[in-house]
Amino acid sequence: MEIINIIKEKINVNVREDFPEGDYLDSVIQSSDVAAAENILNEHLGTLVRDNIGNYPDISKDLKDVVEELGGIWEGQSMYFKEDGNRLVYALLRPWGSNPDNVTLVIGVFEKQ
Repeated sequence: MEIINIIKEKINVNVREDFPEGDYLDSVIQSSDVAAAENILNEHLGTLVRDNIGNYPDISKDLKDVVEELGGIWEGQSMYFKEDGNRLVYALLRPWGSNPDNVTLVIGVFEKQ
């Protein structure tokens, strides 16, 4: 997936899990790289959902289902989406409570039912 390749090229990521098909990335980035990651995510995914899905009633049921499947959006976390045909491409930024210098960055795809 192009966005995963761009993230890997532009940001220093510590990859925890990466599928050979290129449609999933679980990584850790430094908090100092969050702004750069957000710029890339905004450019390639666009739709940002932040903190509480209930504050965004215009989000489709498919997006709400993905948010629930991924455990919701907690305070301080960010989730981005792009609907691409029958696929929902998502990205999550989850700051670590135990170490404020680290942020988990996950990018993946859900197939619409």
